[in-house]
Amino acid sequence: MLGLQNPTIDSWRGINVPAPVRAILENKCADCHSERTKWPRYSRLAPASWLMERDVQDGREHFDMSRWQELDRDEHVELLTKIAAEAHSGEMPPKQYVLIHRSAKLTPEEGDLVYAWAKAERKRLRQLASAIGNRGVGNRRGTDAR
Repeated sequence: MLGLQNPTIDSWRGINVPAPVRAILENKCADCHSERTKWPRYSRLAPASWLMERDVQDGREHFDMSRWQELDRDEHVELLTKIAAEAHSGEMPPKQYVLIHRSAKLTPEEGDLVYAWAKAERKRLRQLASAIGNRGVGNRRGTDAR
C-alpha cells in the first residue's frame, strides 16, 4: 500500500512555473501526480482505498511532480509535451476521477493556460539545451561559439 502519509518535500523544485499555473497543478493535478496527495476520509475504506491507491500509483508512474528535479532535460521536454497534449485535449483528469472530484475538472481557460505554459517551458528548455550545446562545442575546440 502507498500509505496515507506524504513526505514533506518541495514538489516544485526545478519547475519554472508561474503562480496561476502552479495553482492549477497543485489544486487539480497534484493529488495523483505528486507525493502531496490529499487523502479524503473515504480513502481509508475498502474498496475505495484500493481504487484510489491504484489511481494515485498509476498517476505517479506517468508523471510525479515530486520527482521533477530528478529528471533530465529530455525527460522534462517529453513530459511537457504530454502535459500540453492532455491539457489541450481534455484527457486529464480522467472522467471517472472527475465524477467524484468535480472541482478537479479543468475549465477551458485553465486547460489553455496549462497548455500555453507547457509549450513555452518546453521551448525554453530546448533553447537552453541548444545554447549550452553550442557553448560546449565551441569550448571543446578552444573557440567561443557565440
